[in-house]
Amino acid sequence: MKFKLGRLLSIIKSRELKFHTGQYGEDVFLHKQFRRLTSKGFYIDVGAHHPYAISNTSYLWSLGWNGVNVDASKAAIQEFKSARPDDLNICAAVVSADKAQPGSSIRFYFNKDIDNSATCDVDIAKERGLLNSVDVPCVSMASLISQAKSNFGGNFDFLNVDIEGFDEVAISDINSWPEKPKILMIEIYSRDMVELLARPSVHMLMNAGYLLVERMGHTAVFKRIEENA
Repeated sequence: MKFKLGRLLSIIKSRELKFHTGQYGEDVFLHKQFRRLTSKGFYIDVGAHHPYAISNTSYLWSLGWNGVNVDASKAAIQEFKSARPDDLNICAAVVSADKAQPGSSIRFYFNKDIDNSATCDVDIAKERGLLNSVDVPCVSMASLISQAKSNFGGNFDFLNVDIEGFDEVAISDINSWPEKPKILMIEIYSRDMVELLARPSVHMLMNAGYLLVERMGHTAVFKRIEENA
């Protein structure tokens, strides 16, 4: 469906035209959550993909926030290094702490240099017909949080996880993290809310002190319970 030019111009003239960079409008939710903060926190974006396209951290970065962007695609991380040089940009796959030993690596499957269907899950790679692969270093979430705290200080306000089949693995050791984020967004595929609530990752996060507050497309949004008090 195409815009009616006259009507579009009327909206632009009213200065009420708004844009978002999150795939399902996740950054609109973040605006509502963080607009009254008196100080900037830091973010960690796992499976960051691109500095602007389908980005849940682009809005926060535009406000002057900094954080850690992690992606197994070397090309994606080069984009982040160019666009967000003051962030910490890491080419790696996030795995559980016991798998992220020094020198450890995992196979990463993709078709394009920057590919939002890329994965480290062998079965998903076969289903999606991903033909290229490369070994990438492994890193744990706990180490990323420690690096972010050391680089940026402040509070860990936002974590985004979107890594195609490895999302649950990335948060599996959440109870040992040095700090937990206020808002956590994670990709969880489900047909409806009943199926979503039955997912192991949802129970894991609830047991770790989170409340499921929103679902946007495939993105489940959790808020630390003390933040709702």
